Amino acid sequence: MSELVKPDGTLNEAAIAERETLYTGMNGQRVERLFLVTGERVIFKPLTNDSQLGREAWVYAHVLPAFPPIYPRLLAYSGITVAGYENAGQGASATAGLAGHEAGEGGGWCLFEDLGRLSHDFEVSAAEALIPRIAEWHALPVEGLLDAPLLGPKPMIDALLRDVLSREADLRKALSAVSAGVESLELVLAPLKTGGTFDPRESGWSARVLSHGDLHLGNYALANGQLKVLDWEHVHLNSPYWDLYHLLDLSHPVFPKAMEAADRERLLELYANESARRGTALPPDFKRAYALFAAVFSLWMLLLIEKDLAALAVSADLPSKWSPEQLRRQRAETLDSFAQCASMLGDR
Repeated sequence: MSELVKPDGTLNEAAIAERETLYTGMNGQRVERLFLVTGERVIFKPLTNDSQLGREAWVYAHVLPAFPPIYPRLLAYSGITVAGYENAGQGASATAGLAGHEAGEGGGWCLFEDLGRLSHDFEVSAAEALIPRIAEWHALPVEGLLDAPLLGPKPMIDALLRDVLSREADLRKALSAVSAGVESLELVLAPLKTGGTFDPRESGWSARVLSHGDLHLGNYALANGQLKVLDWEHVHLNSPYWDLYHLLDLSHPVFPKAMEAADRERLLELYANESARRGTALPPDFKRAYALFAAVFSLWMLLLIEKDLAALAVSADLPSKWSPEQLRRQRAETLDSFAQCASMLGDR
């Protein structure tokens, strides 16, 4: 393995027998499985989001040592020197001593252990296995991370809510063709408008816990029967509902998911029980607060999807990361999620 990284921090192409692209990041960089001439395999992850330079290595050094081993081992990295990495509890590794080289061409990368072929098909059992882990990292103290170099991938929920409230007319139009769509919209927005009954402090929306940040279906899987969570560069402090929404209700163009109402209720109950077991206090009306948070997030996602579809409708040749078919399927999932969460608000 040591032949893979040269002293200047760049990869030694002569040590690579074959490359397999796993996915392409938002900036066009490809995450690849590298088949080495030695017969070993590693995952090569270049910087896929330009704002996240060095953050995943920092999280591995300063945050993940407090976690159980539910993440792939970081073998080496380039692009930023992270103080204390060598003592971060990563365990013995043939390339651990290579960590901390300066960046080579391309702006930095990480090498991870290869967990093998992972299936990202949605399974309730995998989500059920993940819920106690989420409750566990949500219970970790965050005082020492208030000034940490952490950055989430999306605006916070208060910014999403402002967008949703300012574009109510657009949402009415988008939901007009959906059965009871406009009625559900009014049900969701009424308590959130000025003078409404919603209090973000009592609901837990403004609470801050350690959040994975991007816990969609492509970022966790069962590997040989063991739960593994991937892509930790978006770790930051956020509401506990953020991770839950990504797990339960966030739609994704590449990873389809259908969540049943009964499964959502059961998984939220499991999270509440696990949180109580760890001494974490949740709002009295936790499920209702989650439903409102999830409905707002889904409305914001719907606005993004409609914008992308409108752009593609103007020009089919417009460069786009997602196809119209993927976006239409994502829209259908987002609408279904919104309707289910809105119905939880109308049950009382």
